[in-house]
Amino acid sequence: MFCKKYEAEKNEKIIALQKLDLVTKNYWLYGSSIFALLTTIIFWLIFKNYRRKQNQKMQAALEEEKRIAAKSIIDAEEQERKRIAADLHDNIGAYATAIRADVEKINDNGIENSAGFLQNLQQNSAEIIGSLRDTIWVLNKENLTITSISDRLKNYVNKLQPSYENINIQINEEIENDRKVSSQNALNIFRIMQEAIHNVLKHSKANNLDINILSKEYLNISVIDNGIGLNQNNIIRGEGINNMQMRAKEIGLDFSINSNQNNGTTLVLNSNNSTVF
Repeated sequence: MFCKKYEAEKNEKIIALQKLDLVTKNYWLYGSSIFALLTTIIFWLIFKNYRRKQNQKMQAALEEEKRIAAKSIIDAEEQERKRIAADLHDNIGAYATAIRADVEKINDNGIENSAGFLQNLQQNSAEIIGSLRDTIWVLNKENLTITSISDRLKNYVNKLQPSYENINIQINEEIENDRKVSSQNALNIFRIMQEAIHNVLKHSKANNLDINILSKEYLNISVIDNGIGLNQNNIIRGEGINNMQMRAKEIGLDFSINSNQNNGTTLVLNSNNSTVF
């Protein structure tokens, strides 16, 4: 009897221990599951917050990039407006001033006594029209080539030649690399050449003018005359020469003048590297 009672108590104890062990395992299982779920939720929230911050940073970076790009466009447009204004001022302002002076003189002297002033008026008006056409020619195109600049110079020289029959003008081309040039740089090159040609025709007393355009690995443009030449003071102080130097510097070309009195003048534009400017 005693043994049966002991055996029953032992079995109850074993069952109780088994139930306790099962409950403990269930608690561990449920606790682990809850912990895993909470950990997953926490990591998901952390990741979501990280992604949100990354998206905010990316959006901020894109907005800043857009702002910088917009500012760059505005700055470029403003710079372009200033350049156009300066070009119009340099090349049209002087002719407009001369026209005004001629008109005043014609009013003072009467038309019948103003043949010379009328001729000047006609010439300066033509110069303004030509200058506007040259500016429009450049600004209507995003890029130009050395060949197109050379062709424009030929047209310019052909218009001038009948008025200067005493001087032989030759344009020599060697264009192996017909590199592209931005419209503003093309305009600067053309204006430099215009100024150089104008100086030769007006002041050099030359009978021969050679314009050489070489575009191979490097770009080299020269204007060579056999006139009376320039003295050093004229080279240093000449306003036209200063303008040419500034234009050349702006587009990254080397500018030089070699001249001796009675031995002609050589003006050279030269790129110091083979890159497209």
